[in-house]
Amino acid sequence: MTNTIEQGDGVDYLAHMAAGPSAVMYFGISKQRTKVTLYKADLSMKAESSVDELLVDEATHDQVLWSTNILTDENGKVEVDMTTLVNSAFGTPFGTLNGKHQNFSHGHLKSAASFPRNVNFVVEMTTETGMMSYASEHATLKIMFCMALLPEIPMIPRAADHRIGYFAEKVSMIGVKDGKKNFHATDVDRQSVYINRWKLEKSSNCNAGLCDPIVPLVFHIDPTVPLRWRKYVKTGVELWQKAFEKIGFRNTPTAISVGDVGWPTDYNSGDIRYVEN
Repeated sequence: MTNTIEQGDGVDYLAHMAAGPSAVMYFGISKQRTKVTLYKADLSMKAESSVDELLVDEATHDQVLWSTNILTDENGKVEVDMTTLVNSAFGTPFGTLNGKHQNFSHGHLKSAASFPRNVNFVVEMTTETGMMSYASEHATLKIMFCMALLPEIPMIPRAADHRIGYFAEKVSMIGVKDGKKNFHATDVDRQSVYINRWKLEKSSNCNAGLCDPIVPLVFHIDPTVPLRWRKYVKTGVELWQKAFEKIGFRNTPTAISVGDVGWPTDYNSGDIRYVEN
């Protein structure tokens, strides 16, 4: 689940910034198949060893965000009323924006759209505390919540390197690694940082040490980008190809815009297939 501000006060939130943290969520069905519950996965802690797995299991629990009765249950598919879930902003904690703690109220659904891998909900909400930098009055925002399917085969996490700037996630590694006999106090319950990255893999189509990626990195230049700037955006993206050649990839990343070969006929800015690359 991710969320972005679609419309705000016209000053601070013109850039469609994130309204709050993203989260991994999942639905669960009761054994009696009478209720559906939405959980937020607790990914903040992991066990360093098999000995510590029980400790972590007992110390953490996925957060219940919402629960409701099942209306119909046919052919393995259930129907529920998600009105209260959507209007409560999916239980998302917005935390601090613009230096102020934010509480939202008066939420109601403005629009919804479904795509092959995600569903988007635009909710209109009002802040209970002042949001704008130049005033103390409440602000009414439109926030888009995107529920996207995770890949069936997850990527292997990659540890961050403090010498290079990454968007990353911190995880508390509880205990000490299996088999480690001589360890320092800093090796116990250490903090590990994993980077946010693309799943970039080499295909068998290689030449002179450079390979095409199995799934190329393609940036779709949204039609809202003024025509006069599109070629410069494309040039800026593709200048990174030299850097990717250093790690054995060719012809990536690329950028395409309306009218280019390969531009999808079903393009929509809310479709995660075209936003993630």
